Amino acid sequence: MVSRRAAKITSMVSEPWRFPPSESALYDREKNPNGIISFGTAENIRIPKCAFTYAYSSPCSPTLTGPMSEYINMHFKPYAPVLPSHIAVAGGVTALNDVLSFILAEPGDAILVNRPTYGRFEVDFCSRADVKTVYAEAEPLEAFKVGVAKKYEEALLREEKKGVRVRALIIVNPHNPLGRCYPPETIRELMSFCHERKIHFISDEIYALSVFDSGEPGAIPFTSALSIDPAGLLDEKYIHVTYGMAKDFSAPGLKLGFLITRNEQIRRGVGPAR
Repeated sequence: MVSRRAAKITSMVSEPWRFPPSESALYDREKNPNGIISFGTAENIRIPKCAFTYAYSSPCSPTLTGPMSEYINMHFKPYAPVLPSHIAVAGGVTALNDVLSFILAEPGDAILVNRPTYGRFEVDFCSRADVKTVYAEAEPLEAFKVGVAKKYEEALLREEKKGVRVRALIIVNPHNPLGRCYPPETIRELMSFCHERKIHFISDEIYALSVFDSGEPGAIPFTSALSIDPAGLLDEKYIHVTYGMAKDFSAPGLKLGFLITRNEQIRRGVGPAR
């Protein structure tokens, strides 16, 4: 399901001499008497208790993922509650794209996207991981309609003939640069396509709350991929949503990117790279 690079990274995380022990591995007189007592940090009794947060100082601290899960549940209307344990954190969505390219693909593999799209995907996915972006050639408005999966199929088959493996499909919803939202039925169709082709589905939802009433008749409201029950469409472990602070909060300098996924192996793969 994941690349050899990712499998190596996640196995390294399990080595306690390389990384701080997880909370579940720590000693507790009643709950875990055989647990680990870490002597890796110094204790100073003059420091107030609230300052002893070293064990949670990573970006995946419960003090961050807890409130973020509440935020996602409130605004993205997921089909099932998003838990703090479903969230991985990195230094922005750009960083997450880079990390996902390492986790999901081998060098020379490809990520599938429709044009027009956010132009820097080629940099995000390709510059370090040596992963290609390949394009479905649907007309701009056709990209949002049921039936567009055939365009992705054509692009995938074209690359397979060249010996290139497509490992994931990514959409931007709400779309950049077209400023439109994907109807839920189109998202479902693309999920089914990913199931048929055994590739991952990534929904970049960094503009999720930057929507407004345009007054245009028939305008499609935002529907998060998280709100769609994937049963019968695609294994939930193949569905990943990215979100960040840059757009909705007008804070491009606040480098916080969130990956929401129910795939534990991928979440753990993000950890060492953040």
